[in-house]
This record gives sequence, structure tokens and C-alpha cells, in this order.
Amino acid sequence: MELSVFKVNQLGDNVLFLPVVETLQRVLPDAVIHLHTGRIASPLYEGLLQNGTLTDYDTARFLNSWKRPWELGHYVLRGRRRVGKTSLLAFDQGTTAFVMAAMNGARSRFTWDRTRCKGRWLADRTVSVRNPKAPVEIDWEIARGMLTALDAGDLWPEKPPVPRLEHLRCLNGVEREASRVVIHAGASLPYKSWPIDRYVDLANRYAESAEVYWVDQRKGEETFLSDHVTVVHKPCLREFIALVKSAGLFVGNNSGPMHIASAVGTPGVVLTGPSQPWWDPYYHAERFRVLRRRDLPCQPCDGRWDQAGVCASVRKFECLKAWSVDQVLSECLQWSSQWNPKKLSREPSSTTSPGKTRAASATAELPR
Repeated sequence: MELSVFKVNQLGDNVLFLPVVETLQRVLPDAVIHLHTGRIASPLYEGLLQNGTLTDYDTARFLNSWKRPWELGHYVLRGRRRVGKTSLLAFDQGTTAFVMAAMNGARSRFTWDRTRCKGRWLADRTVSVRNPKAPVEIDWEIARGMLTALDAGDLWPEKPPVPRLEHLRCLNGVEREASRVVIHAGASLPYKSWPIDRYVDLANRYAESAEVYWVDQRKGEETFLSDHVTVVHKPCLREFIALVKSAGLFVGNNSGPMHIASAVGTPGVVLTGPSQPWWDPYYHAERFRVLRRRDLPCQPCDGRWDQAGVCASVRKFECLKAWSVDQVLSECLQWSSQWNPKKLSREPSSTTSPGKTRAASATAELPR
């Protein structure tokens, strides 16, 4: 059996998608799986596929290449011999992926029946998903539909499991340090970030009582970081995953690094401004404290499928700026104290359904 899987997108999207590939490999151990993904997310899958290939692309160029026929043709040719007779196209894939699958001989092309792209007509098998609670649940059901057509649907678990990450050797021997705090102040777009000068102030004050690691963002404000803060320069993805796994607390915005913390089970405090609850931490959700302003009429300004891109409020970035350093530090200290090493050592089974714990995640709001 030869399958191709398309998930060319950002880091966080692929962290959520990882259990789909892990489970396909586990339930179909003899299948040849060709995985197509974004370059930044590619290290997540290295060592996972026992057979088949891993092909990565510049995500932005790949998703927009359908507008440039010569570039689209390049991707189609590159995909030769890397597309199976059956293809799974994740719900967020664009026209390029559909064209690649169709023109390279995929006879059955599975996707979501509400996929929003011009090339969706090239999918001959669509799957309906009722009331998904998070993006990964859509892709999970697409995979179920594909396996059902292959007479293997009974092998597919009911819910997406927590990522096993057994193929990531960087996590071997990594132990959690309760006093270690990892701060990642970045996000894909500026309007999703708590002000970096406040992150710097938070790191400096937190470093008085904890071992603080700061992931370099190449911003001028970082020159004001205390000597007690350890700055991690340009870590590769696997080094970053291991660092987050070793921490007792992760602090950051609603971003790809947040989803990594969610996958490895590191407790976190997340400042989420425009993002929908749809994009909150999915795995180990009960370990996250989400700081959100529900009282603002503009919140959340992002949709499930579309990003606003900019803050349109008269009071710019109020959803994030309303959180002072004192308040965030207090939330971090309180949340960290709830997750002592003894409690963290009791890791849930990799087959635990995150859907049951998702509602237990904590959301903090400012007093009105």
C-alpha cells in the first residue's frame, strides 16, 4: 500500500497534525507513506516514517505557487514518485497540493467536504466532520474516512491521541526541572504578541527566583535582559523541543512554540489576544493557563479560518496590553506552583483522549 499525505503549513499546524502521521505509521506498518510538509516543521517527522519519503517545501511559496504556472509545474515534477495511489489532503491545504496529487497519479484523493481552496474540485473523496472542537479533529476524521475506504477503518482510534514523539531522539533522557522557565516572546504576526519590552521585564523579574531561558527574537529590547537570564541563540527545532520538555513552565503567545509545549506536556501560561479558542492548546489542555480578554467587543478578531492580520481596534492591542507584567508574573507563579515535579511525573497515557481534558483548561480574565 502506498499513501501520500499533504500537510504543508506552519509549525503549530503540524504539531497538531503529528498524531495523524504517527497513527498511520502504527496501524499500517508496511505501508509506504510519502509525507509532504513545510520546511520549518520537517524535523518533527524525521525518523518517523519507516518506509516512504519526507519532502519539505518553503510553505509560503508552495501555497501560492498555483498563481505562477511555471512554479506550480516545478512542484508537480518534484512530486513524481512521491505521490501514492491514495492521498490524504489536510483540511488547510491549497490548490498546489491538490494539483500535485491529481497530476502524479493519486486515484483517490481524500479531504474535508468544507475545504476552502480553489482546487478542492480535484478531490474525489470528501469527508464530513460534525462539530469539530479543534483543527486536528478535522484531519483525524479525513484519515478515518481514507482508512475506511481501504477497509481498515476499524483500526483507527476514536480520538486523536497525545503525540508519542518516540521518534524524537532529542527527548531521550530529558528530565523536567521544576524551577526552569522557558520564555518565547515571538509569534507569526506582530499583532498576536504581548509587547516584547514587557516580556523582557517579566524575564528579568522571574530570574530572581527561577532559572529563566529566553529564546532569542533578535529584537533591540533584548539588550535589556538581565545577566541572570540565559539567552538561547538560534536553536534548531529539535533543540528547542528538548528545551521546552525540560522546563517546569512555558510562557509565550498563542503560537507554534505553545503547541510544542502542549505536545510535550510542559505546563504553560499563554497570552492570547486575537486568537480563537479553537486554537488554544489541545494536548494536555488542563496544564495551560490561557490569559484572554473576553470582555472586549472586538474579541476574538481572528476567525477560525482567517486571520485579521492587523489590530482594527481604536485602542490598539488592548487585548494584550491590558495584561501588566505584575499580573502575568502573578499568574505564572500561581500556575507553576500547581504543577510540582511529583505531579508532572505522572504522565498520561499516549492514548488518552485530549478531548476529555480540553474543557478543563483554565482561562484567566482581568477584573472589569
